[in-house]
Amino acid sequence: MFLSHIELREKFFEFFEKRGHKILKSASLIPENDSSILFNSAGMVPFKDMFLGKIKSSNKRIATIQKCVRTNDIENIGMTNRHLSFFEMIGNFSFGDYFKKEAILWAWEFLIDEIKLQKEKLYVTIYKDDMEAFEIWREIIDENRIIKLGEDTNFWSIGKIGPCGPCSEILFDRGEQFGCNKANCQPGCDCDRYLEVWNLVFTQFDIQENGDLKPLAQKNIDTGMGLERILSVVQNVESVYETDVFQSIWQGIFDIAKKRSLKIIENKKAFRIICDHLRSSVFLICDGVFPANEGRGYVLKRLIRRATRQGNKIGLYNFLQNLSSKVIENMKEVYPYLIEKQELCFEILKSEEEKFQETILNAEKFFNEIKAKYEKKDEKIINGKDAFKLFDTYGLPFDLIEELADEANLGINRKEYDAEMQKQKELSRNIAEGWAIEEDSIKKSLKKIIDENKDKYSIDQKFVGYTNTEIKTEILDIIKFENNEIIKLDFADTNFGEIGIILKETPFYAESGGQKSDFGAIEAYKDDNFLELIAKFEVKNSKKYSIDGKNIIVNFGEIKIGKLDLGTKNVRAKIDIERRNAIKRNHTSTHLLQAILRKYLGNNVEQAGSEVRDDGFRFDFTYSKSIDFSIIQNIELEINKIILDAYKVQTFDMNLDEAKKVGALSLFDEKYGVKVRVVKIGNSENWRNNISLEFCGGTHVNNTSEIGSFKILSESSVASGVRRIEGITGLAVYDFLHKNLETLSDISKILKVNSDKILYQLESNIEKTKNLEKKIEKLNINFINIELEKLINQKANKNIFVIVHYFDEIDVNTLRIAVDIVKNKMTNNDYFIFFLARNIDKMNAILAISDTFKEKYNETAKTLMKKITDKFGGGSGGRDNMVQAGLRNDENIKNILDFVKDLINKFIN
Repeated sequence: MFLSHIELREKFFEFFEKRGHKILKSASLIPENDSSILFNSAGMVPFKDMFLGKIKSSNKRIATIQKCVRTNDIENIGMTNRHLSFFEMIGNFSFGDYFKKEAILWAWEFLIDEIKLQKEKLYVTIYKDDMEAFEIWREIIDENRIIKLGEDTNFWSIGKIGPCGPCSEILFDRGEQFGCNKANCQPGCDCDRYLEVWNLVFTQFDIQENGDLKPLAQKNIDTGMGLERILSVVQNVESVYETDVFQSIWQGIFDIAKKRSLKIIENKKAFRIICDHLRSSVFLICDGVFPANEGRGYVLKRLIRRATRQGNKIGLYNFLQNLSSKVIENMKEVYPYLIEKQELCFEILKSEEEKFQETILNAEKFFNEIKAKYEKKDEKIINGKDAFKLFDTYGLPFDLIEELADEANLGINRKEYDAEMQKQKELSRNIAEGWAIEEDSIKKSLKKIIDENKDKYSIDQKFVGYTNTEIKTEILDIIKFENNEIIKLDFADTNFGEIGIILKETPFYAESGGQKSDFGAIEAYKDDNFLELIAKFEVKNSKKYSIDGKNIIVNFGEIKIGKLDLGTKNVRAKIDIERRNAIKRNHTSTHLLQAILRKYLGNNVEQAGSEVRDDGFRFDFTYSKSIDFSIIQNIELEINKIILDAYKVQTFDMNLDEAKKVGALSLFDEKYGVKVRVVKIGNSENWRNNISLEFCGGTHVNNTSEIGSFKILSESSVASGVRRIEGITGLAVYDFLHKNLETLSDISKILKVNSDKILYQLESNIEKTKNLEKKIEKLNINFINIELEKLINQKANKNIFVIVHYFDEIDVNTLRIAVDIVKNKMTNNDYFIFFLARNIDKMNAILAISDTFKEKYNETAKTLMKKITDKFGGGSGGRDNMVQAGLRNDENIKNILDFVKDLINKFIN
């Protein structure tokens, strides 16, 4: 029975809705409230807290088709009929409601009665000790079609401890032609014959630390059926790539080639990788992921680059933007939001492909040098250092480097490569205000301290900094990083250097959500009268660590006076109010900025990052092109009007669902708890009728008038589809304007005109300067012509013209003209030209050679100039027959000329 992907979705939802399931839309690819994983990679992930019993839902039966991304087996994509990086997982779930019998019976009924699979082609696997599942299946299918397997394949767990249970897989026999031809090929074999179409997981145990299986009070069902896999069965095609979710993309490759009059060969592996990776990229971008050098953004960048290279291999360039429209067209009925995001998607794909085009050309050039080196040495394994340079310098992920090596019949020393990677990680470790230690190590050390002092940490450490800038508190712990580990101290004084202090209550805001932490002081007093100071600790940073559900704030800094003892109770903690107020002004301004950007540029604008400091802010947001200066001015003006109109800024603690319901904006990759803090800017009682409404845990002004003033300093691009605005507020705006007015006044004095005439005078002076430069250039050329005639005549009897000469006080443009004059007179001769000139504070050099020189001596202008810049410093660029360089200006001219003469003499003598 042939079913389109739309028809299959409808049948599934209709079937399970009739059986009491709540039908939910797919969650975003970006997990909500879960920073432990990059992407939703299975149907059950959005319901993890419900499976763990942390959240109770009124819907005990749910059915979804969930978007998923997995790249752990990316090397298999294109090589098999079933592996994908983006896929959709069909699933039905039960949270303490029905269990094995219903899950098995309904799965079978759907496959046989609804989508008409042939019974005789189905097999099932069960966990070897799950007799309950065995008995249920035996009522449905022949016993010889039930295969008992072990823990590796048929027992699911979330980790070493926690919920777990046996599972049962339903397999479809595709026939011997798909098999591996091994004698022991049977259900459970890794080949393509027995295709897993549905996995039923029975979560019934809680595994203990000692390995014991304790029955769960709430038994759950989690099922997963890959949409693309089951489509390949019902549409009777060889692979998932031949189903209707892929065919328009596949055909689109040929359409682009035909339109561009290109002849391309249907390379199955390349086509598959392009189709899969492009689908992944489109959905990731539309779900709010942008290319970056780490995390989710790096996965996206890697997918785009792999797709680009496969396209290049079959002769396609600059094609991803056009081809992505096929993905959107095919999936828009299921995911209408793709249409809203398509312009952003096109822009990012176009930009990333263009950037990588240049990168891959340079990377392949460098790889060819590596290849030649190893071929010359007759070695087959590339060392880790050489391979790592392709990652470090050109940004190629390991799988792409490996692909290049495979194509050249070379291997890579993976151990050495990983060692190089580790070295780089060591250099870019998390720094906790001078502590070169990874965050996980800090967390482990803090957990150990907390576990050893459970009474002390029985209640959560309180952050009271929203309402208090100075409090009386006590010291819970003093810690220090020493000998590559964090140690607990009984006391500390001025000799201890940087330490960390944990307070029972703290007013210090810890760096979070882009907002920088508070500075300030922790002071200890002799008694509770707080009159005689005995110690002072200067707070220079505060960081928050989540340990077993508790947030622990550590204040980092140094003791400036006296000695602090563990457990000291007569303690006063006070923040730097001036710094806090400046940060508050900047933070509230970013909320206003986002609201007004969305007003002018559309609701596709979303925050993509921010940094809120005391001296200013940066705000990153999704937008595909530069913003016209007039719009920037209007945005700035409107925000200043809001500041002058003195709108209320209020904060509310509410349930997550309630906050979403009233329309509060949230960050796509931020982790939120059940309770959230919402910041409202505006005077309306109607939630949706205000200037701004956002999730935010940061500190803010109470009224927009406290911001004082607002100024945008710059607007620029930071990544494909991501723009950045930097700005200042309050007195920083006054300082900025004052300095600019001072500069304007100085320019006015130098030009001897009033400030309103500066622009006219500058334009006039620039025009005069250009005319004078043209006259000087003509005089220089005339002078050079005379000098060049002498030089050329001196070399007239030589088979090869070698001219190495220095000109004083001429610019690089005139130097290029001099080279062209000589080249035009050398039409029938080999030549080597090296001209050097110093002009004001620059030392310029140009080296040119004839094509016959290049062939005769197997050298290019680039390689020759590199020898010169290696010796004297500087950088160069150009073509194989002519290169321009900037050399260090303090070099002795005679030394440079002598070196070049010796260099050329090695070839011609």
